[in-house]
Order: sequence, then C-alpha cells, then structure tokens
Amino acid sequence: MVVITDDPDPSFASPFEPPVLRRERCSHCGIAVAALRCSACVLALCVGCERVVHAQPPSVVKREAEETKGAEDALLHQEHKIVEFFCSDCRSYQCETCCAGRHLNVPGFSAHLYVCVEGSMSGLLRYAQWSAEYLEMARMRHRVMLQRREDERAMAAAIKQEAVAHTAAAAPQILPTPPRPESIPSQQQQPNVSRFEAPAAPVASNSSSSRAVVDLTEDDDESDSMKPEPRVKRESSAWLEAAAGRAASSESILLDDDDDLGDALEDPIKRTMISEYNRVSELIFTHEQEMAAVQKQIKELLANHSAAAMREVVQLSNAAAQVKHSIVKETHNRNAVVARLVVYLKQDPVELAALLSASSADIPHLQAASHRRCAQLEAVVREKRFAIRQLQRNMEEAISMKAGSSTPFEEVSRLGALVVAAEQTVRESEDARLVEFIRLFQFSHHIRSAARAMTHSSS
Repeated sequence: MVVITDDPDPSFASPFEPPVLRRERCSHCGIAVAALRCSACVLALCVGCERVVHAQPPSVVKREAEETKGAEDALLHQEHKIVEFFCSDCRSYQCETCCAGRHLNVPGFSAHLYVCVEGSMSGLLRYAQWSAEYLEMARMRHRVMLQRREDERAMAAAIKQEAVAHTAAAAPQILPTPPRPESIPSQQQQPNVSRFEAPAAPVASNSSSSRAVVDLTEDDDESDSMKPEPRVKRESSAWLEAAAGRAASSESILLDDDDDLGDALEDPIKRTMISEYNRVSELIFTHEQEMAAVQKQIKELLANHSAAAMREVVQLSNAAAQVKHSIVKETHNRNAVVARLVVYLKQDPVELAALLSASSADIPHLQAASHRRCAQLEAVVREKRFAIRQLQRNMEEAISMKAGSSTPFEEVSRLGALVVAAEQTVRESEDARLVEFIRLFQFSHHIRSAARAMTHSSS
C-alpha cells in the first residue's frame, strides 16, 4: 500500500525546461519572471518590482548596487542626479550619459540623438530632461512641420483658385446655349419696335396715286387674314428671350410702351412687379437649360471610363452645383416677387389675413404648372401688344393716305375694332395671370412665409 503524505516530492522541485529556455527570475522578489535589466542598478527586475526599486531613494539604490558589485556604475549614476530614462533602443532605464556612451561606443547601435522617456513610470516623468541635441532637433522638426503645413495650405488654396478660374473660363464651352426657335429673333426685336418703322408697314409715297391706296388695302387684308394665335408651344423661349432683352430696367419698359399699351399701364407699380417677375423667370429658365445641357454631357462622359473623362465629369459636376445654387437663389427671388405682388393686390389687411388663413398647401407640381401658365399668358400679351402697335401705325397711315377717298373712315373703323379686340385680349390675359399669382400664393409655403414677413415688417 502506498501511503500518501502531505510532504512534497523533492523531484517535483527540479526544473523540467532546458537551460536554454529557462527564463531569469526577478532579482528583487525572486518569484516573477524578469521583464527588463537595469544597467544602472545591475538588476533584473519584473514589472512590479521595477516600479518599487526605481521609486526608492538614491541611498537604497546605491546600497543595492554595492551588494550586487555594481558600485562603480552606481556612483556614476549618482553623479548625474539619478535622472533615469527608458531608452527605446536600449530597452532599459539608465541616465542620459550612460545611454549616450553606450550608443556611441557599442558597435551596432544607432547614433544617440535623444533619450526617449516612453514607457517610463509616472514617478520618474517629472525628472525627465531632454538632451540638448534632441531639444534642438525637436525645434527644427517643429519648424519644418509648420513650414510644410503652410506650404500645403498655400498649395491647396492655389489649386482651388485655379480650379475655380478654370471652371469659370470653361463655363461658356461646357454650358452651350440651348437651341433657339426661328421665331426668337422677331421676338427679340419687340422691345425696340416702337422706336423704328415696322418693315411690313406700308410707306406713303410723295404722290397720292391710286396704287398706294390699293397697296394699303392689300396690306390690311393680309393683316386681317393673319390673326396671330397665341404661340403656346414656344411659350418658354418666346417670352423668356423677349424678357431677356428688356430686363435691363423696368423703367425703360414703361417708357418704351407707354404710348402704345393704354390701359395695361394704368398701375405702373403692378407693371413693374410683373416685369421683375418676368426677368427672374428668364434667369431661371436659362439656368435650367444650362443644367439640362450639363447633365446630358455628364451622361455621355460616364459611358467613357478613361481618366480624362472622369476629370471632365468632376469639372461638370462642379459647374452643375454652381448652376443649381443659382437656380435656388433666383427661385427664392421669384417667390419674394410674387409675395410682394399679392400683398400689393390684397391691400385690405382683413382680406389678406383671410387668404393666408385659408391657404395651407404646398404643391411643387402645381407651382410649376402655374409658372408655365404665366409664361403662356405673357407670350399672348406680348404678341397682342405687338399687333396693337402694328394696327395703330396702319390707322395713322390710312388716315393720312385716304383723305380724298369717298369712304375715308371705313378702313380706320375696321382697324380700330381690331385694336379694341386686341386690347380686350390683353386685359383678359393679364387678369388670368393675376389669378395664377393668387393660385401660386395659395399653393406655395415659401411665398406665404415671405408675405407674412412683409406684413409683419410693415406693421
């Protein structure tokens, strides 16, 4: 029978690992595995004991060094005020002089520029002192770093300015002007037509011959047979292109048409606001055409996967962002113009408050439809006003050329009836446009907010 006793077997105390793999124990506690060896103390210490030993007073460190036959190193260490560092190359705590001497004398070590305190215990950080060489090097590197940052910032600003300049220079090439219908040139001549003689108007000759009377009759017949209809299909380009030539000043519009429009200019304030609406709508339409052209070019370039195509896509995207910003800005301006016009039309505070309280919807699709309808009505108004000017000149020519005729006022009466009908169409179109402005007010949250701000500021 084997008797089990509490006495340990002596064979268990013998180490099983070979001497090559046997790890050194801590010189202070003798239990834990040593993590580092201090050349100043000539001790192999574990992490816990290293903190305890190096936090001890210099006398204790000196005594331990003498006991381990390292008195010479300890005295050298004491001469330098026991300033200990953890060198990242030596991987040990030592003074600056010892570390520098080891780096300079021992082959295989790098040039000693500084002593790193990384990893040193918190109790020794307050004693850390940088060497003069590392301090100067750190200052130089700091200056170089600051200079590099300044250079990078200046280069980035220069690149950004160059990109903006390149985009602005390439904008006319990137954003082609949308194709214009054949009827646009005639519309562009409308603003100044009152200052010049109409090309189709009959010219009176010096001799009052019968041929002049016959030609005038034929021209009047042709004007009756024409009866121009509202050009609805080209309403966007027609009135917008005409507004672009007349948007320099609302006063010039009033002065150009003051003699020909009659009742249309009874309220110059309302007419000025409508002219401002037409000008802003022209800008929005132009920007939308530019945006469509840019998007079309981007789709074509995306099919090509080359680096040059991708760079051009980036440039086009930047240009599209700028155009989109312009569209948003002009849309806010147009909403403000519509709000100002509605507030002017509804001068009664009670009526305006009732309109504001009864309106709460915000429908973008209906707003776009109302703006298109306003464009159509503006095209009709401009066309009818041009026809009125034509008829008024024909009336003046008929009065001067048919003075000796037996029926001198029949032609004048007929032309006068056409003028009255055209003026009635103009008034109806303008009234319908005012209805569209009220509808925009009812279905646009931004327009109502602008109107509320105007009423609060005025009150």
